[in-house]
Amino acid sequence: VMKDQNNIGGIIFAILLFILAAFRVNVGYDYAEYVSIIQSPEALQRFEIGVKGLVYFLNFLGFTDPQYFFIVTSLFIVFFTCIAFRVLSDSWVISLCLFVFLGAYFNGLNVVRQYMAVPFFLLALHYLSNKEYVRTLFFLLICSLFHISILMIIPWMCLAMLPLKKYMYFACILFSLVLTCYDMTSILQSISVLLPERYQFYLQSAFASGRSLLGVVKVVFPIILMVMFLVMNDLRDCGLKERIFLNLLLFSICLGLLFPGNMLVLRISWYFDIAPVILIPIVFKQLKAARNKAYFAVFVSEYCLCYFILYYLVRNNSSIFPYTFNFEFLQWKTLYLIAIFLFIFEIMVFLYMMSIKRIRS
Repeated sequence: VMKDQNNIGGIIFAILLFILAAFRVNVGYDYAEYVSIIQSPEALQRFEIGVKGLVYFLNFLGFTDPQYFFIVTSLFIVFFTCIAFRVLSDSWVISLCLFVFLGAYFNGLNVVRQYMAVPFFLLALHYLSNKEYVRTLFFLLICSLFHISILMIIPWMCLAMLPLKKYMYFACILFSLVLTCYDMTSILQSISVLLPERYQFYLQSAFASGRSLLGVVKVVFPIILMVMFLVMNDLRDCGLKERIFLNLLLFSICLGLLFPGNMLVLRISWYFDIAPVILIPIVFKQLKAARNKAYFAVFVSEYCLCYFILYYLVRNNSSIFPYTFNFEFLQWKTLYLIAIFLFIFEIMVFLYMMSIKRIRS
């Protein structure tokens, strides 16, 4: 009964997340750029084929207002993210909450195209952990329809499969700390000629934290989480899924130490930053004592609160706040369309959850 209640609560939470994202106005530093590009056929050409196809399809149906683009992409991101967590996570509801409060959801209000690819990246990791390489490539191909940056992640995915000894994780972090004595961003810029032109701009861009309190917070929490996992587990007994996400967490830590605030590296790290969303429910499940579970929940909650305050309220790097909502767009026609979307969303989630139960039984 408790599990069913959690599932219902998760679905309600997902619907609220969809509404919050779908009707935003001037929220995020990329909002105005998306609006202008959607309304310009020439500028639209720089988008990937999946995003262009979505815009053309909406225009064909007569939904030319850019708000419809945000409605559909919000539904797309929230729904497929729930599906990915249902497949991967020990608790998809906890993972969905972490997806929000660890910042990924709010990042998705800006980098819409990349977060349309993230759920399929997670599904690709699921099949990679099961060594189903054809399906892995299939979902990576879907990712590339929404954001071509996924091609830069493929080598990292191969590295994430490598078995490491426990001391290797600490050695990598210490080595990264030593390298921080050098200007790694300048070294990265020196090889920028090897990158596509569209990504060279990001090398000149600073974002997020730099070497600030926020930068320390963003690195310390993953390190603590990694140490906890290593202490609690014998890596020889861990499955490939746990190994992959633990290694992705290591990549996130090392890149955060070496290139704090570099926008290009952040574009890559956002794929890796999803690792705690999967690892935290695993650690929580492994804790047997109720007191330890409570301490761990408080620890994670305090980090989420600290990160949210520093990133979104104090620094407000993503320009998420003040949040504004498009009440004028809520006409009867739009409400009818949203009602259909929500009904389809609920039915699809229900059918998917029922199919999972049948498979497991």
